[in-house]
Amino acid sequence: MEERKSSNKLLTTLVIILLIAVLGLTGFVVYDKVLKKDKVEPNTTDNSDNERNGNEEIKDLNIYDDIVLKLTYPSKILWFKTSDKNWDYEDFKVDSANRYAMMQIAAANVKCIDDDDKVNAKCSAKEIESNFKKIFGPDMNYYNGDVEESNTCLDIGEYKDGAYIRQRGCGGDSVYSTIIYTKTYKAQQTEDNIYVYEYVQSVTVGLKDPMNYQSDGVAYLLDKQGNKLEEIDYDNYESIARKRINDGKADTYKWTFKKQSDGNYYFYSGNWE
Repeated sequence: MEERKSSNKLLTTLVIILLIAVLGLTGFVVYDKVLKKDKVEPNTTDNSDNERNGNEEIKDLNIYDDIVLKLTYPSKILWFKTSDKNWDYEDFKVDSANRYAMMQIAAANVKCIDDDDKVNAKCSAKEIESNFKKIFGPDMNYYNGDVEESNTCLDIGEYKDGAYIRQRGCGGDSVYSTIIYTKTYKAQQTEDNIYVYEYVQSVTVGLKDPMNYQSDGVAYLLDKQGNKLEEIDYDNYESIARKRINDGKADTYKWTFKKQSDGNYYFYSGNWE
């Protein structure tokens, strides 16, 4: 009798273990096939370097790719200011820019012929139009005619006989100048845009005593608003600025180039990050 009870107990134990195993396996299958599926993020791209911004896929580009190197950047004629791209690194957006600003940018690198008295110069409207389309693209409206609001030195203004008149008879004097150093460090692409990121560091240099042209020089690092950060060694201001850039301590400026109807990308905006 005792032997039969022991056998029944063993059998019961084995049945319970078997049921637990079956239930455990069933639970795992349900979790793996149903519950776990809801928790796994979908694989949106085969490129691990890609990101998503909302529904927009962002692809990292090599900054030396042809598509990046062939982009045309805008330029400005800058008084007492120089930079690696001849740009003032202020916020700019084509959608909110007027014709005056866009025409001055298009004329920045056009060679103009001085008149006899060297007061004004004639700038080829054909070259300005070519620059305009290279920078802003074929989808942007261009037309010839007087440029309103042109009252600053080196602006183009009056349109006459296939040329724009640029003022030459003006100038100024200053003991300070701003120099802008830059370095491109990242580029990205979406279906409609290319983004190029630059470190930008500005330095202002001048005289310690503005009233004495024999005075020693002085240099300051500037922030993106043009405010002085700190005084630096005047004899080494460029190396200090570039080291700040290489160390990733400078501010970031973002260029946006938008695809147009010909399939190419053209300047759309520039802004501080």
